Amino acid sequence: MDVTFASSGALSRAHYSIVRKVETAQSVHQADQFLALEAKVVHERLSRSSLSVKACKECLVMLMYISTTASPGFLPPGSFDFALAHALNLVEAGKSIEDKRIGYLFCAELMAPHHELRLMMVNTLRKDLESGSPGRMCLALDNIVTFANEDIVPAVQDAVLDLISHNYPHVRRRAVLALRSLAVFNPDLLSQSSGTIVARLQDRNEAVVGSALIAAAQLPSSDPSFSNARHVVNGLFSSVSISTRSAISLRVIHCLQGMGLSEGHVPFAIDLLNSFSSSREPVLLLGIFRLLSQQTPSKLMEAEKAQGTSCVGSIQNLLASHDINDQYLYLACLTCIDPVIWAGTSPDRPLVLEGWEVEKIMQFLESPDDSIRKMV
Repeated sequence: MDVTFASSGALSRAHYSIVRKVETAQSVHQADQFLALEAKVVHERLSRSSLSVKACKECLVMLMYISTTASPGFLPPGSFDFALAHALNLVEAGKSIEDKRIGYLFCAELMAPHHELRLMMVNTLRKDLESGSPGRMCLALDNIVTFANEDIVPAVQDAVLDLISHNYPHVRRRAVLALRSLAVFNPDLLSQSSGTIVARLQDRNEAVVGSALIAAAQLPSSDPSFSNARHVVNGLFSSVSISTRSAISLRVIHCLQGMGLSEGHVPFAIDLLNSFSSSREPVLLLGIFRLLSQQTPSKLMEAEKAQGTSCVGSIQNLLASHDINDQYLYLACLTCIDPVIWAGTSPDRPLVLEGWEVEKIMQFLESPDDSIRKMV
């Protein structure tokens, strides 16, 4: 570890020292011994009555480093329970977002699911959600998104539902994602807020729309707002293009894979194939093919005929590539389209592939890639 303390990013000299010792240890056993000894030192520091917030934060960071670095099974469960009360106090008394974040993270990572102090953690989450401070609300929501469990649902669900319509987009985005995490333990939450989720799909902030797409993808088809949500997402699909950000485009396409692409948008999807194929957007390209796989062969052939194009023909350049990733992408896209459309198995539908294309596909049987051989 040839890095100075100033450029190491370590929180304290003690943090820098233990990392250096572990990284230069002669064996895993020796590194574990260094970590165990450091845990005892930290335990002693935390027992001092004059401990400052800064010192408490440094101790908690040290313990999290020890817990993630020690060999699996070396430290028994509950080895860091002595620090949980300090972590909760840091969440409550911390004056900065950084202080509170470290306290939250420590509890989320090292507090057992049914620990007796978990109730205090839940109460703190609720206080931060209701604090009116965007920073504290975002911090609490981030914690729920990542570490939601069945214990916190009754205590925070109402506050989370309210924050979905908050004035700050950063809060709205996190609230939608937090709702989705809570819905894992209480699926009814999505139905209760489905109308609000649809509203967020039309939010003026793109990041909020992205989170709403993630939540909308989980709406059951039996939900009263499902049809409306599907209509809105299909509308968003019509704005997808090469110039739009890949992240939001991908979320729209992924959401429609569950909700279903409307028949009226099939021609637009076919047009996108040529754009994404030539612009090297493999994930989006495969996503479009998966959307088209939802259509019946007759509807898809009708759309191809009307536009004078072929879905399979749009990816011919991938087949001609020597890049094994392009070859895999070609076959993955091809398997999304019913063979009736391109294989010439129907009297009224001639073979779409040219002779060299058929030959090239057969050559893939000798590919060094197992996945490619299986798809062929």
